[in-house]
Amino acid sequence: MTCAITAELVEGYSHCPRKAFLLLWNTVARDPHDHASLIEEQEAENRKTYRNRLLETTSAVVSCGPLDPSGNREIVVDVVLSADGLEARCDAVRWARKKSAPGKSKNSYEPVMVAGTHRVAQSQIIALAYLGHVLGQLQHHVPIAGTIVLADGQACRITLTKKYQRVKSIVAVLKAWTEDSSENAPPVVLNKHCPSCPFRNPCQRQAETEDNLSLLDRMSPRIMKKYHAKGIFTVNQLSYLFQPRRTTKKRKRRPVRHNLELQALSLRTEKTYVEQLPDLSRREIELFVDVEGIPDRGFYYLIGFLVCEHGEASYHSFWANGVVEEGRIWKSFLDAVAAFPDAPLYHYGRYERKAFESLAKRYGIGQKVAGRLINVTASIYGKIYFPVRSNGLKALGRFLGAAWTAPEASGLQSLVWRHRWEMTGADQYMHALFQYNREDCEGLRLVANALCSIKEKADLAITPL
Repeated sequence: MTCAITAELVEGYSHCPRKAFLLLWNTVARDPHDHASLIEEQEAENRKTYRNRLLETTSAVVSCGPLDPSGNREIVVDVVLSADGLEARCDAVRWARKKSAPGKSKNSYEPVMVAGTHRVAQSQIIALAYLGHVLGQLQHHVPIAGTIVLADGQACRITLTKKYQRVKSIVAVLKAWTEDSSENAPPVVLNKHCPSCPFRNPCQRQAETEDNLSLLDRMSPRIMKKYHAKGIFTVNQLSYLFQPRRTTKKRKRRPVRHNLELQALSLRTEKTYVEQLPDLSRREIELFVDVEGIPDRGFYYLIGFLVCEHGEASYHSFWANGVVEEGRIWKSFLDAVAAFPDAPLYHYGRYERKAFESLAKRYGIGQKVAGRLINVTASIYGKIYFPVRSNGLKALGRFLGAAWTAPEASGLQSLVWRHRWEMTGADQYMHALFQYNREDCEGLRLVANALCSIKEKADLAITPL
């Protein structure tokens, strides 16, 4: 059985070879994440808008059959390309002029692809390069560039010449699969794309059954290959490789690095190990802050923080209905935290610092607040190893006793809730976001408390190295 190779397969392969294989043979049921479905909806709406605009304002025509490479039309819409077992659906192809020699020019089409996002992703560039590759089969030379139309209507012209080699290598693998249906699926390698992948649940289950190395959050394919060469294929096996460093009188200060072998040991023994004690200290008043935003729009719509004073906690939040209100909530937040001038602002990860720096630059106020920020993960990374697979706030927080009301609570799901609120105005989605933000703040506080407890009771609470 031979199947056609499509842009979906090529883009899927750029995320994960196993995903492309499962898409190709369709042997595993798909369970799309709400966010992936949301992007598809936005893409469909954007495609409709773009198509109508082209037909109303240009001389574009709708494709009525195979593309004529001789190109007697400036723009052709809804083009289906087919060549040598490769298929590609272009939202449009545009006529471009390409200089081939001094005083001469060569005419060619360039592909146009409509996206459902506000920023261009690398996987989208690979998909666009695949369209260019198939187009090149028909017109006997590949286009040097193509265009991605983003959700806000912005058209980004992207040079493709450096991506064609990558596309060719992917196509070669996919062709081998289509010609031999007895091929086994590539091994499970969990990565950052997994949360939005339609095959995330069966892959997660298989990884857990195998005790797969990629279950560890910071395990990369390159590092996995290195361990496989040593005969190490499971997290349990990896745990036996850990060896404590020798202590010397003059111990040089080494850069902080995450030790995967020690992480595996922590999981096997169900103990917390300390490489270096955290430097957090208790304050009479502490603030725990969390920001919700839409990364590909660069828009921050919810800033929440927990004020902890003498054992009592109170939650404060600032909500923006739209971009025009972003400056207002930023100023309101600054005014609120100014009431606690000596209190540190604890946050988890780099997102909040990046958000505050962007907002301060955007609105010209609040530059000094960055000096009060304390990233709690800096006291964990490479220093403290809890028996968890990931040091993400959800994984570590739940281990320490934190809880999130929505079982699907995540940054990805928050994007879905915000979009649904923007589309419907339904209070349930706004309430879900406030609850999620507050529970993130409470989870952060719990992690900070655990770190301070470790520091205060190191000899009793943990196993020192």
